[in-house]
Amino acid sequence: MKNYICAIVVIYHPDIERLNALLVATIAMVDRLVIVDNGSDLDIREELLIELQEKGLLTYLLMDNNIGLAAGLNQGITWAMENNFTHVLLLDQDSIPQENMVKNLLLAADKIESDGINLAAVGSKHFDPRTGYISSFDQPKIKSFGLENDKESSYYEVGYLQSSGALISIKTLNILGLMDTGLFIHHIDQEWCLRAS
Repeated sequence: MKNYICAIVVIYHPDIERLNALLVATIAMVDRLVIVDNGSDLDIREELLIELQEKGLLTYLLMDNNIGLAAGLNQGITWAMENNFTHVLLLDQDSIPQENMVKNLLLAADKIESDGINLAAVGSKHFDPRTGYISSFDQPKIKSFGLENDKESSYYEVGYLQSSGALISIKTLNILGLMDTGLFIHHIDQEWCLRAS
């Protein structure tokens, strides 16, 4: 069965240049990109709408006000569910995915599932070009949930992934549920990952 990937980006007063770089990088890797606008300034909306009309493959969901990151992600996820996508790729408004990221995440997901592991999500490391910092998957093991890091594997089983860069199947979201809107913006990904564990 073919995978249909819907990228979801929640924006709130974004840097337009960086957002455009995100759009260009992401559109080449996914089947649809949904932008959930949590009430950006009118001039940002107008500039962004021009970009959206030129690029195609984009869906723009405008919220009346800032409903929060969790609710914004849920708006995009619900749209993807209603439009029969198989996976969602969650991205922050200032994240720029590297070429082939989605392909590599799908390959990792297929390998993990073929190894008989119940998969909640796969994600990538993060690189901050301002500081040169690269995130690590060498997190403390969460023994109460039975998770262990396997240094010999091409993937690591971890207790927590940042939402930006996470690829999640709709099947998994149907089982575990959407993001907790009560958290608004902080600890959304941690709570969802703990629920998944």
